[in-house]
Amino acid sequence: MGATRSLFGQTFDVGAIEAYPRQETGSRRMNRARKAGLVPSVLYGRRADGTDAEPQLLFLEERDVAREIRKRGKTLENTLFDLTINGETVRVLPRQLEMHPCAFCRCAHGGVQLRRLTVLGSRSQSNR
Repeated sequence: MGATRSLFGQTFDVGAIEAYPRQETGSRRMNRARKAGLVPSVLYGRRADGTDAEPQLLFLEERDVAREIRKRGKTLENTLFDLTINGETVRVLPRQLEMHPCAFCRCAHGGVQLRRLTVLGSRSQSNR
């Protein structure tokens, strides 16, 4: 799970989520991935030297994202996460969570279908 960090005498919970790189794009492929329990995601950010990095396309496990939604509720977009991509950890901040508006699209976690998660983070030059 996540780690606990202390700063200025306060303790903060940092979540942890596993991510998988993806090459696929397009609505049909993303819909198939969603049916398979994956949430399309995009990692935006800068490299350690301060230059802009190319956006990285990712898949997250829907059950992991749903667990964090249940745990954190509306504060999900204000929580730091350690995103593990191919064994390398990146500290990220979720910026936008898109959910399907259809009331008939219920998922196993009791909420509506997760459509996409956008995250911001800094990456080393070797992590592209």
